[in-house]
Amino acid sequence: MHSASYAIRGSRGFKLGLGVWGLAVACGVQACGGPTAPEHGEDVRIVLSVTGGFAGVDWQLTIDGRAGEIVGDRCGGGLDCDWAAGEVLSTIDGDGLLELARRFVDAGFLELRVTDFGTQCCDQFAYRLTYTDDDAHKTVLGSDGTLPSSVLDLIADVRGFVSASRSGP
Repeated sequence: MHSASYAIRGSRGFKLGLGVWGLAVACGVQACGGPTAPEHGEDVRIVLSVTGGFAGVDWQLTIDGRAGEIVGDRCGGGLDCDWAAGEVLSTIDGDGLLELARRFVDAGFLELRVTDFGTQCCDQFAYRLTYTDDDAHKTVLGSDGTLPSSVLDLIADVRGFVSASRSGP
């Protein structure tokens, strides 16, 4: 059995042979291993929009690490939201938001190749979920019946984070 080997040219043009472990060390986990969570929750911004359903739900909120707050951007349907447009719903701390950011990274959200999953049928909620930090930006669209379970779980995590933040310690 042969070990995988890669060659990288040194600064003088000589080939440097690297085994798999050498490549891992040369690349570093962050450069070759995909996205990583930011170091500070203040670097994170998450926006969740929900529309549709039989009752005509239409709301959006933003979790903004830099401002340290959750803002209700829009509450059009009255169902599932109870805020005025632009209302600060809660203040947040960066550590709690950092944990939520890690969930996005761990779930592979930033590596999704498909970003618009479409809608399956009428009377379903449609979601628009955006995650941004200093190194990454991704928006994913879809409905209850089309989004992968990992994204639906993240939506539930965002809603839980907001709910917990609003209810206080």
